[in-house]
Amino acid sequence: MTATMTPEGLETPFGFCASPPEASLGDRFTLVLAADQVEISRTEIPRHAPLRLISEEFIGSVVTLFFESADGQEFKVQMQERDLLGLDLGVDSAVWLSWDAQHAHLLDA
Repeated sequence: MTATMTPEGLETPFGFCASPPEASLGDRFTLVLAADQVEISRTEIPRHAPLRLISEEFIGSVVTLFFESADGQEFKVQMQERDLLGLDLGVDSAVWLSWDAQHAHLLDA
């Protein structure tokens, strides 16, 4: 996904995350994040855009969830099937994603 440095911080299509110290206003980055480092919430997170679940793929006890933003960007999350059960998700469910900034890797866009 792409991210842009703004006065509020590093803005991604799904919200804001920690800014790299060398970033300047207007800088663009590609944000890379392992699919298993993303937290899913059914509760709205301020300043984050909601996503909707478009499909699930089960491989053993691991499930890959495919989400889409209102502007058509896709995002993939992996988790254990047992953790998915507690979220009670169905196709078109609205969710908010977050992650620990230390797990995000920034590449120059």
